[in-house]
Amino acid sequence: MKQLFYNYSKSTFRIILSKIEPVLIEYNLTLELNPINISGDEGAIRKFFMDFYYIR
Repeated sequence: MKQLFYNYSKSTFRIILSKIEPVLIEYNLTLELNPINISGDEGAIRKFFMDFYYIR
């Protein structure tokens, strides 16, 4: 099985991404998987990262 960065398998990485998705919904953001991308309103993306790094 092909390994992704940090030695996570593809299935483990998908599980991690599935746990992130409900949080993104709170900010009205979507997760695209190929390539991996967070999309939505720029202000919502900035708020998400601000909360992620400084509040949570």
